[in-house]
Amino acid sequence: MKRIVSVLFCLALLAACAPAFANADGAYFQSTAQIPDAVLEFFSDPSFTGYTIGWYSYAETARMVNGAWHGYAFAVAQKDGHNVLYGFRSSGGQAFRHFLTTDSAIPQGPGRFELANIDGYTIETYPSASSADADSRFTLSDAAIAIRFQVADNEEYFNWSMWADCDPSGQWHVRWLHANAFGTKYSEARLTEEGVTTYFELAPQGTAKGVVETNLRYFSWEAFPKSLQEAKEKLTNPPAIPSGELNAQRVRFTGGQKYEVYSGPGAQYLRANNGRASVSTNDWIQVFGSENGYILIQYDLSSAQNRFGYIPQSALPGGTHVSPLAFVYTDASIITSTALTDDPLRSQTALCTLNSGDAVTWLAVMGNWVYVEANVSGQPVRGFVPVSAVSRSIRKSFSASFQNQVYSAQATVEMTYENILAANIAIIVNGPSAWKSGSADRVIGYKLYANNLLIDEVTHAVGYISQSETFAFSSVIPNGTVVLGLCPVYASGPAIGETITVALAN
Repeated sequence: MKRIVSVLFCLALLAACAPAFANADGAYFQSTAQIPDAVLEFFSDPSFTGYTIGWYSYAETARMVNGAWHGYAFAVAQKDGHNVLYGFRSSGGQAFRHFLTTDSAIPQGPGRFELANIDGYTIETYPSASSADADSRFTLSDAAIAIRFQVADNEEYFNWSMWADCDPSGQWHVRWLHANAFGTKYSEARLTEEGVTTYFELAPQGTAKGVVETNLRYFSWEAFPKSLQEAKEKLTNPPAIPSGELNAQRVRFTGGQKYEVYSGPGAQYLRANNGRASVSTNDWIQVFGSENGYILIQYDLSSAQNRFGYIPQSALPGGTHVSPLAFVYTDASIITSTALTDDPLRSQTALCTLNSGDAVTWLAVMGNWVYVEANVSGQPVRGFVPVSAVSRSIRKSFSASFQNQVYSAQATVEMTYENILAANIAIIVNGPSAWKSGSADRVIGYKLYANNLLIDEVTHAVGYISQSETFAFSSVIPNGTVVLGLCPVYASGPAIGETITVALAN
């Protein structure tokens, strides 16, 4: 790595001195050699007045994306120690168009940047390339750039380097970092979607497994772990969500943002960590749904602790859709004193204690946990308690019917909940006289579906005593069921088209 950095620095010094260029308004270019007109026009906007784009702060490359060549260009603009990386893209021979702006991906402060095209470059680490070690070498894609930074008082080596390349879908990812900020000179890090491997003078130190942000659009140099130990402490993988009524989707938020986190959908709810709970968008975040302008999320605090909470829905990236939270909002009570936690899947750290007899609102089930809302010292709070510590009792009735030219059927469903959700079902079928005499194919039973999933089948082997027959049965119903389907079964088979649909409205 020493040799590579030194050679690149020498090449920079040998470059020809092209004339400086400045728009009447806009950025000042120390050189405009080979910079496309569309890029120059972009930086001519008055908002760039006072910014400088240095001799070597521009680079271009190309990539085949979806069967067509795309050109990419990058530039770093600087003003009073504020450094911003801009990206441009073209396709089909069209002019470059701006697609990327980030100041979080690169260092801030005074200094000199250099950008270079390093398509397909192979990085060899120790052991040598002849070693069987799979990590001994890796090759960047056929579209790659290096962004190097040299502090103002250092004329020998670049203090910081980032190498990024373009994947087949056109997304740019950080693959390699070299920085004195890692604590030792010539310390490096290789980034993958699964973790970070650190090196000292290209000799591997170890790997920290976990989710790491590699997308150049969202990458944050400030938030990136600066040591192997820090990486092991910070990087984690999103947990699997137990079965129940909470379903997670992974959302890639805009990096470098920070939001206050509340235990419920509003600033009136208790805020954990003594009122200081917050989330950084540089780590993984799971989203469960929206309510009252907020979204329920789970995020990681460390390798030992996660947190459920709410942040404003406006934090979602543009075009991201999440469904409303489908809670049941049922009265319940605590039957055994218990801790309420916002981290049921890892540390189970207590937010507060709920006592036997305390009234709560039952919201949802997740594995062996119930998500509830309580009131503690006059303030609302949401969190998880063990299923064994809370009880609710539900009794609701629903009805639906079916009728055609042959027969009619009336279904009554009584939903009950006392530790398990169950349905008591009665279906009264009024059929023709031919059913009673047995001279015609007739309904002999019903299949029960919950959200289109078959969960029970009841048949009667006896004939019709009269032209009216009642099918009565009970069945355990999965949590989260919003519709039941009662499909009649004839002696000749089921009749899907005659299904009675029972909507379980709140």
